[in-house]
Amino acid sequence: MNKVLMLLLTFCLASASAPSVRANSGGASPSSVIDFITGSSALRRINEQGFLDISGGQNSYLVIAPNAAGTAGSKIAGAAAALAAGGVIDAQALTGEQTLSTDVFAKAASSGKLLLNAATFYTSVTQHVPSNWTIIGQHSGPLSSSISDYNGTVFKWTGADKGQVFRIFNVHNVIIQGITIDGNNVSGSTGILLDSNNNPGTTKISIEDFSIVKAATGVQWGTSSSKGYQSDAVIFRNGHIASALPGAKGIVINSSNAGQTSIIERLFFQQVYVGIDVQHMDGSFAIRSVDCAALSGSAPRCIQAARVNDLLIQDSRDELLGNPVGSRFFVLTGGDYMQGVVTLLHNEINTGAEIQRAAWVLSEGNKGAGYAVIRNAGVRGADPSKAKVVSKQDRFMLDATDTPAISEKGQGWKVCGVDLAVPYATTNYGAVCPSGSSSLGAYVSREYGDRFEITGDARISPSSIPAAAKGQIHIIPRQGVDGYMMSITFGAENGSSNTVVTSTQAGIYVQSSSAYGTRFYFCNADNTLTGPKVCVQINERGQIVYPPTALRDLGTPADGTTGFCSDCVEVSDPCTSGGTGSFAKRLNGRWVCSK
Repeated sequence: MNKVLMLLLTFCLASASAPSVRANSGGASPSSVIDFITGSSALRRINEQGFLDISGGQNSYLVIAPNAAGTAGSKIAGAAAALAAGGVIDAQALTGEQTLSTDVFAKAASSGKLLLNAATFYTSVTQHVPSNWTIIGQHSGPLSSSISDYNGTVFKWTGADKGQVFRIFNVHNVIIQGITIDGNNVSGSTGILLDSNNNPGTTKISIEDFSIVKAATGVQWGTSSSKGYQSDAVIFRNGHIASALPGAKGIVINSSNAGQTSIIERLFFQQVYVGIDVQHMDGSFAIRSVDCAALSGSAPRCIQAARVNDLLIQDSRDELLGNPVGSRFFVLTGGDYMQGVVTLLHNEINTGAEIQRAAWVLSEGNKGAGYAVIRNAGVRGADPSKAKVVSKQDRFMLDATDTPAISEKGQGWKVCGVDLAVPYATTNYGAVCPSGSSSLGAYVSREYGDRFEITGDARISPSSIPAAAKGQIHIIPRQGVDGYMMSITFGAENGSSNTVVTSTQAGIYVQSSSAYGTRFYFCNADNTLTGPKVCVQINERGQIVYPPTALRDLGTPADGTTGFCSDCVEVSDPCTSGGTGSFAKRLNGRWVCSK
C-alpha cells in the first residue's frame, strides 16, 4: 500500500482511539508535517518500512506533504525542529525542482535521519549538518557523458561565490549517502567543508555513494595547518568528483591533526587539476582504489602531498598518458623530512611518481608505463643515508637519486636514462624517461618476465667515440678519489647444487685516476664458489692486457683462443714450460707459442 495512504488510514485510526496523538509540532504548518509518534496509546509510530510499530519505541517518523504551502527548505526545517531524538524525516514525496533558501538544520533539536527522493534542490544557503544525523538520497549519475546535469538527489548551488553547499563542523556520527552536489560552476565554490576548532573535534564522518561536480573544490578537509584542529575517522567511499573549472581540485586536506584511521576509497576523478591534494596531514591515512582520468591543466596530478606521515596508496591507477608532459600519478614534495612511511602497493602507475624527503618508502607489486623518482630520502633533519627504500616485485621504472641502496629489490626496478645530476624539477624531466624524446636517455619499452629491453637514440657517431654525449646507460661516481672503480656485476647459477649464487661472480669494472685516465677490466671466475679470479684489462692507451697464466692452467679450450702464458718458451710448438713468457694461441687442439 502507498505509504501516504497508509499514513492517512493510521491518522483516522489514531484520531478515534488515541486522543493524545498530534498532527504537528514545533510551529510547522499542520499540512506541512504530519507527526504520528507521541501519545500514550498502544499505537506509537510508523517505522521506516511503512508498517505499524506497537513496540513502544520513542522515535518519530515525520512525512513531508508535497503539496502544502512553503518551500522544500521550510518544510524540512520545520520537521527537523519538531523531530524527537532518533526520528526520521521522510521527504521522498518532494520531487522535481525544489528550493532550499534556508539552513534546514538550523533549529534541529536532536539527532535524526532525512530521506530524500530524486529531486534537484536549488541551494543558496550552506547546510550545516549536526551531529548524529544521516542524509540518504537516491544516487544516480550524469544525464550525458560530459559533466552536465545529473539526476537523482542533487543539491545545486545557487548562492554566492566561494560558498559551501554542506558544512560539517565540530560534529560526530554524520552519514551522507546517495547524493550529488553540483557547484554550478560558481567561482570558488566548495561541495563539502569538513573541519573543526576542537569544540569538539569532528569524528566518525561517512560520505558514500556520492558525486561532486562543477565545484572549484569538491571537498575542503581542514583549513589550517598550524592550529591542530581534529577531524579523524573520516570515510569517503564510492564517489565521483569532476569539474572543468580552471585549477579545480577534488579533495584538499589541510590540517595538522587530521586523518587518523581515515580512508578515501573507490573514488573516480575527472577533469580536475588535482584529484587529492594533501597539503598537510600528520595522521595515519589510506587512499585505496582511486582512478584519475583526463585531468585538466598543465602538469596535473592524481595525488599530491606536501606534508604527510604514514600514507598508504593502494590499488589505484592513473589514465593520464594523453595528458600534457609533467602529468603525475603521485607527487610528494616533502616540506620537511617525513618521519612516517610512504607505501605504494599494487598500483598502476602510468605517468610516474616523485617522492622527496620520505624517511621510509615501501613499494610492492606496482606496475605500469610510468616511473618512480625518489630523492633526498631521510628522517627529519638528519642524514638522508639513514632512510630506507624497499621494493618487492615492482614492474615500473626507478630513478633513485641521493638515496641509500634499495633493499629487497624486486625484478621490476629499472633505471631511467636521465642525467641524475640534474634536479628532478627541470622542465624536460618528465619527457625523458617515458618517451626518450628530449635527450639521449633510455627508457624501457617492453618487459618479458625478469628481462627488460632498453631503447634509446643512437645519435653518437662512431668517429666521435669516446663522445661527450651520454649513452643509454651512464654511471656517475659519487667520490672524487683516484683509483676507485665503478662496476656492473653479476651473480651466477650453480646447476650442481641447483642454487643461485648471489655474490659477485663476474663483472665489468672501470677504474679512473687523474694520473692516467680510465682503465677497463673484464673479470670472471672459473669456479662459482670462489668468485672473480682473472681479468682482461684495456688500459688508458687502448692496449689489451691479458692476465698471466701458467701453462698448466691454460686448459683445453676451443681453437682460436688466445692468452699470455707466463712460463712458456717464447717460440715453441706446442708450447713448453721453462721460459719467461710468450703469447699462446689454440690451434688444432694444441697451444702454439710465438712472438
